[in-house]
Amino acid sequence: MGQIYIKDFVGVYHRNGNSPNHFVSTDTGYELILKTRLSSTNSMPPNYLLFKPKDSQKFEYFTSLWRKKDGIYKISDTQKPTGYGFCTIDLFTIEIIAL
Repeated sequence: MGQIYIKDFVGVYHRNGNSPNHFVSTDTGYELILKTRLSSTNSMPPNYLLFKPKDSQKFEYFTSLWRKKDGIYKISDTQKPTGYGFCTIDLFTIEIIAL
């Protein structure tokens, strides 16, 4: 896995009709899948995102979702400690905002 920058993922992702956990952005060219772990810890919260790079057929790990309040999650990239952002999730969209 290469370096991941939240700024590359900023935008709104709309639910794909094929799956309730599959979201697509025509602006960024990325696809996201919302996943849930069977067991979680403080460093590995229950929900996380996978992404599919633009020229790939395989999904890769993007970020864990640390819940802040209903529908709002803190996310991070590979550039810690500066690579943080927020993600809002509702029934139809995921929106990623960089800090």
